[in-house]
Amino acid sequence: MAYKIILDPGGATFNGRQEKDEALGLAMSVGKLLENAGFDVAYTRTTDVYNTPFEKATIANNMGGDLFVSFHRNSAPNAD
Repeated sequence: MAYKIILDPGGATFNGRQEKDEALGLAMSVGKLLENAGFDVAYTRTTDVYNTPFEKATIANNMGGDLFVSFHRNSAPNAD
């Protein structure tokens, strides 16, 4: 039996940068690699939709995964 991994692309916005776009692309690429390695992969989203944290948790819990991985990119007002 293959492990089921749930991938959750983040979706924050900061200074015009859209984490949602970068995180979704990364999650889809990682998902493909995991599928090729024999894992069962599911996603909390595969398109440009917003889910609240509660909705993401509900989606993931209903999928019955063994592992939940959330993709985010941190941001700060200063580069220092």
